[in-house]
Amino acid sequence: MSQLQEAYNWHLIAKENHKTILRILDKDPSLFPGDAIYIGYPAAHAKEMLLTAFQEYQDLSIISFVSIFERIVLDNLLTVASNCKAGEQDAFSRATVEYALRNPERWHFNDILDLYKTLVPAALVGEIKQIYQYRNWVAHGKNSPKPYSIDPKSVYQRLAEFLNEADIAL
Repeated sequence: MSQLQEAYNWHLIAKENHKTILRILDKDPSLFPGDAIYIGYPAAHAKEMLLTAFQEYQDLSIISFVSIFERIVLDNLLTVASNCKAGEQDAFSRATVEYALRNPERWHFNDILDLYKTLVPAALVGEIKQIYQYRNWVAHGKNSPKPYSIDPKSVYQRLAEFLNEADIAL
């Protein structure tokens, strides 16, 4: 199982735990330990706290998925660049080597994603860029207007689709 699949599975486990906690809160709040953060609040407020926490957790899941995806793509890019031989390069390999030689210490991930347009449909690359923008919005404090809405399942599916289209092992 890949790191991306593992992270998605962890997300699913946490999502199921969240649902279970909400069910217990509805049926018998006395089952929670006395030091649970939402004990002592009215049920509606406790549920609101749990939902807010879960929404934040979903954003953190997206950061995790994108970080893992970014590492997979960068590792693939470095492998492609190191395996290239003059005269045996396809369009993707040539673009990769040219980009890598330009300034290898300061690669920009959106530029790297553009390199994959020779392997991945441009529309999917555009979706990944939006996901990356969303990840940056979350990671940098959500200080500007929300770029758009996306859920962890959709993020995972799109990232996995990109890796599949680019023939990068999951």
